[in-house]
Amino acid sequence: TVGNEVYPSWWSPTQGQTKTTLKFDKVSRKKATDCTPTNAIVELEVTKSVDVITKKDVYTATDATYDATAEDSVHKCSDIVPSVSVSATAGSISGTYDITALITKRTFEVSSVDISVNGTVVKTITGIGPYTYTYTMDKSITSDQTITATVTDTGLYSASGTTTIVPAGTGGISGRASFITSMLISYRLELITRHSPLMVS
Repeated sequence: TVGNEVYPSWWSPTQGQTKTTLKFDKVSRKKATDCTPTNAIVELEVTKSVDVITKKDVYTATDATYDATAEDSVHKCSDIVPSVSVSATAGSISGTYDITALITKRTFEVSSVDISVNGTVVKTITGIGPYTYTYTMDKSITSDQTITATVTDTGLYSASGTTTIVPAGTGGISGRASFITSMLISYRLELITRHSPLMVS
C-alpha cells in the first residue's frame, strides 16, 4: 500500500524509473532557469519517475547535493554583469610590462581575475586585488601579444577586457617612431636631390 493506493506484491517503487539529465545552477544547486548565467549551468544525471499519487513526473538528482525539486533562487534576470578594462604599460626594466586590470563589481562580489597572454592564463588573482601582473617579454618575440583580463564574480558571471602589446622595433611605440623617422629622412633626401643643381664634371 502506498498512500491510499493498493498495489500487487510484485510491484516495485522503482518500476518505471528512467535516467535523464537536467540543467542545474552551480551556485544555488537547484534547477537552472532562463536567468541562470551560462558559466553557472551544469548538466547532471537525474532519475525520472512518476508519483503514484499525483501522477506527476518526479526528478531526483544522482548527486544528492543538488535539489531537483526547486529552481535557482540566487540569480535574477535583472542581475548586472561585472565590467573590466585592462592596460599594459612599459615597466621600469627593459622588456617588462606592467599589466593592470580595472574591475567594477556589480550585483555580486568579485571572485577571481585571470590574466592571460595569447590565451594562456599566466596569473589568477582572488579577492579584492590589486589586479596587476608584470609580464616579461622574451627578446626573440616579434609578434603582437594579446593581453586579456577575465573577471568572474561569486554569481559566476564573467566579463573580459583585452589590450595588445606590440614589440618595440616591429611596429610598437618605439618601432613606429623609428619607422616614421626613417621615412622623414628618406623624404628629405629625395627633396634635396630633386631641387639641387646638376653637378657638371
